[in-house]
Amino acid sequence: ADGGGARLKPRREVGERRRGGGEAKSDFHRELGRRIGWLNTEGGFDNGINFTTVIEECGGLDAGEVFEIIDKLHMRGHREIRDPTSWVCAALSKSKRFLGVKGKGKGKSRSEPEG
Repeated sequence: ADGGGARLKPRREVGERRRGGGEAKSDFHRELGRRIGWLNTEGGFDNGINFTTVIEECGGLDAGEVFEIIDKLHMRGHREIRDPTSWVCAALSKSKRFLGVKGKGKGKSRSEPEG
């Protein structure tokens, strides 16, 4: 009925609630933790990525933007990046500046008013 085309899922920001009442934040945290865990072990970063520090910097960005940065870290590799936590946080901060997102994060989404 839809011509066989793939449907795109609407983008959710970190911490935004799903229609069913569940919270996207827990899915996001779980997936981010899984990816960081893999990078810290098999990815060669030798536990150099601090999950708590990274998650605090994610506020205001949607999950896709965060995962894109994590993927870029993976592509650059542990031999090129000396301090992966700082690298990820700097990239997240740069994305927020580019997108006009204010503040350090702490879970605020772009749709929440400041103040």
